[in-house]
Amino acid sequence: MDTLLLQQTIAALGYDVGQLDGVFGDRTRAAVEAFQSDSGLSIDGICGPLTSAALQALSAKVGPRLTEGLVCRRLRMTNYYLIDEKDYPVVGGVQVPVYVLEGGAMVIPRWVSPAFFAHAALEGTARCADGTLINVQGSTVPVSATAYQPVLDYAKRDGFSHVEYAGIRLNAAGQVDAAVVFENIPASDVGKGYGMEHGYPKVPWYSCAADPRYFSFGEIIYVPELAGMALPDGSAHTGNLLVNDTGSAIQGLHVDWFVGDEPRFHPSNPQQPEYPRLCHVVAALAGIPASNTFGLVPS
Repeated sequence: MDTLLLQQTIAALGYDVGQLDGVFGDRTRAAVEAFQSDSGLSIDGICGPLTSAALQALSAKVGPRLTEGLVCRRLRMTNYYLIDEKDYPVVGGVQVPVYVLEGGAMVIPRWVSPAFFAHAALEGTARCADGTLINVQGSTVPVSATAYQPVLDYAKRDGFSHVEYAGIRLNAAGQVDAAVVFENIPASDVGKGYGMEHGYPKVPWYSCAADPRYFSFGEIIYVPELAGMALPDGSAHTGNLLVNDTGSAIQGLHVDWFVGDEPRFHPSNPQQPEYPRLCHVVAALAGIPASNTFGLVPS
């Protein structure tokens, strides 16, 4: 593959090569190295046979999708799933309250384990022991530091990168002073059993959360690395994902893939199946240049 064709091919896949001038300079080498890293290849900055084959294979999937208004960009992918209260039982009688907004009023309909509260806040949607679906509502409520100390302790012990992801807020003294509010998902919005977001049902394997500054709710995006992946029901993934959710930790070029309550993806499973962590997306990312890497590296 000559240098100009290499630049054109890798630039179309969302890598910043600078000017398309047929000169294999530092930016072209850096783009090749980034592609090799994303693709699990040996990183040497040289477009040898393996790198060339990988570029051509990905380009064959992406090329037909690059219609007017759509571009390909690099993407970081994580997954989230439906939390089930039965997987996080109360231990030693330690419980914390869950504040739920119902009809404009704040109520405390249930007490749960600190672990369930933290993971429900992190994943956004949870199934309670009585079958009720709850979803993070988006606001917070002032709380007693003592009441939510067990959540803070659990978040630190379980390795949450930010304790705020466990649904709590700390004051300047490092004490909990607020907690996230949840809302019950009404029966009319249960959709396929996982709730609705922004008018769209959450569908395992085909829904995702994304940054609304980069992606639009209801937008169909294409992730070529998912195309053809075998799903639990025996079907092959189409590669298409529906953007119908968001999250405080989902920013920039980062998509959180919804896998329902698939037990293989549960964090307690030491043999979670492989899926692409660094991949590509074809979407209407208007004004997002290839040089933009916000969200590709965990914060």
